[in-house]
Amino acid sequence: MLLLMFVHGTIFAGLASFVLFLSSRKKRCNTRLPPAAWTTPLIGCLPVVLRQNIGEEMFKIGKQLGPVVSTHLGFQKFVIVNGPEAIKEAFRNSSIAGRADVLYKEFAGSKGIIWPDDVKETRKFIFKSSKHLEFTGNATEFIIQKQITKLLKRLEKTNGKPFLVKNIFNIPLVNGLFNLLLGTVILHDDPDFHYVITSVNILATLPDPIMRACVLCPSLLKWLPLFVSGRDKVEGYFNDVRSLVQKYAENRLVVRVPNQPRCMADALQDKIDETTNESSAFHHDQSPAVPILTDLVIGAIDTTAAMLEWIVLYLSEFPQVQQKVQTEMDKIVGCGRIPSLSDRPKMHYTLAVIQEIFRLAPVVPYGPRKATENTTLMGYTIEKDSYVVGNFYGINIDPDLWENPKEFKPERFLDTNGHFVKSDLLLIFGHGKRSCVGELSARDQIFLFTTRFLLKFNILPEKKLNNFSGRMAATWHCVDFEAKFVPRIQS
Repeated sequence: MLLLMFVHGTIFAGLASFVLFLSSRKKRCNTRLPPAAWTTPLIGCLPVVLRQNIGEEMFKIGKQLGPVVSTHLGFQKFVIVNGPEAIKEAFRNSSIAGRADVLYKEFAGSKGIIWPDDVKETRKFIFKSSKHLEFTGNATEFIIQKQITKLLKRLEKTNGKPFLVKNIFNIPLVNGLFNLLLGTVILHDDPDFHYVITSVNILATLPDPIMRACVLCPSLLKWLPLFVSGRDKVEGYFNDVRSLVQKYAENRLVVRVPNQPRCMADALQDKIDETTNESSAFHHDQSPAVPILTDLVIGAIDTTAAMLEWIVLYLSEFPQVQQKVQTEMDKIVGCGRIPSLSDRPKMHYTLAVIQEIFRLAPVVPYGPRKATENTTLMGYTIEKDSYVVGNFYGINIDPDLWENPKEFKPERFLDTNGHFVKSDLLLIFGHGKRSCVGELSARDQIFLFTTRFLLKFNILPEKKLNNFSGRMAATWHCVDFEAKFVPRIQS
């Protein structure tokens, strides 16, 4: 019986694939579709999705076939976009501003700040509220500095001995974020802390390649049993985070003072209370607070932690670069105080180093969007419901844009006067209407963590890795490595 079911399923899949093939051939006769890659029926680009560096594979096919390439995964159509011109055109196109129907969207529903197709109202509120909270005594910098100080004390206790760098940033980032969003911190021995760390890590790293493919293209779940796809596990981790956020959001409702917001949850509730327009994303019938806060938690913790791990790896592997940053910092900051955001405009070499690491190790190397209607891109027809994937990583390694693109060279971002030059080519935080809403906060955290670390420690590798290949998941992580944080002796 099982064999018969398998044979019938195989025949159906084959016939469906043949019909899909004939349909695509007919459409190509009537429209100018992008050149096709990885055209094996049903399988399509699955072998590429299962590889560690998807961005490099997309870059290679773009060099062969052009900046806009079509493919598929199962029955889902994909359009791969390479190069700054094509990506920026795609992400400016309001018809390519939908959110791809990845598995997380199924769990989150149509609320929040990540998954709805129209997030203009929500994004505007988040930006405005974040700016307002800076001037009400709950400044981001103060919260970040407090968490960094706690981490530095923990690192001091290692006594310069090597340890695994993986996940060391989770504690300060989780507590900093929960303070900003929910007005609270979670004690390290609290079971809640373990749940949020574990769940966010799994959702971001997706260690199983089959699970990664199913998250990207949920239609594959129809062909795979649950124990293979990992769908239940992913949904469980997502629900763990959402339940924890809901618990702390409800606790916050008890102590908040209306119209005196001290955190994002307060500001959200004030907005909900004043909203009478039933079509608004903030109308109380929409119950928007928990979905928005959950999106901000999942979207912020792992990406920033991954960026900081890459920075520690590069600095430990390039001690001469690390020393130059410390020399610049000693000159500008000195010994009597800690670095602050006000120092940033003067620390040109430090900014160049951070941007060069962003270039070589973009933790979000590509950005998926969805075409909400038929449209055009670079002269090609993009069909409705196609997933349009902008390959940010491909820009960063293109030899037509960078001299020796695989070389770690911070000086490429300094002008002849030694001043930092921000590059418009790097789309580290995305581009267009769905760019990262937490970009400014992430940049603040990365600058403060990096400078405070290097003011206090020399970061040394346990052994030279020379391995910057990374591992791909929802975000791009560096390989596991050990480092030593040795206290500096400053004159």
